[in-house]
Amino acid sequence: MSYIVRKAKLCKCGCGGKGLIYAKGMLQGCYNRIMITEKKKVIQSENQFYKAMINLNYQKNRGFCLCDNCGQEIERPIGRNVAHIISKGANPALYHDPLNHFILGRGIIFNQCDCLEDYDSGTKRQALNIYAESERRKVELKRKYYEVDKEVI
Repeated sequence: MSYIVRKAKLCKCGCGGKGLIYAKGMLQGCYNRIMITEKKKVIQSENQFYKAMINLNYQKNRGFCLCDNCGQEIERPIGRNVAHIISKGANPALYHDPLNHFILGRGIIFNQCDCLEDYDSGTKRQALNIYAESERRKVELKRKYYEVDKEVI
């Protein structure tokens, strides 16, 4: 019976450590450390995007953050008030597009309207005031996406 003997190799992260390779040519500790820092960078960039979108809403509404559907004031808005028309999973390239979002209230628990919950619900979405605008933006975003794809090809 033969056994495969694993050899200690040099880590590709640049730390100079030798050991059993975990993933992407790195030791387990190095891989975990690098993946955590990359994830933090993504979270920071998304938080900056959400703050920018909420600030645009404040500017558009003269110092108040209002729900795009019903017009009710949103006190202390955060990133979770941002609703996307086309999700990040469906198209990561359009995720940060300014046309791809609405600012909506998160519910009675937060002293806000329930517009975000209704928007996320497929059956109640059509009853919202922003439904027609959402569908128009969706068509425009898809057109924009396919035009960009045609230029790349």
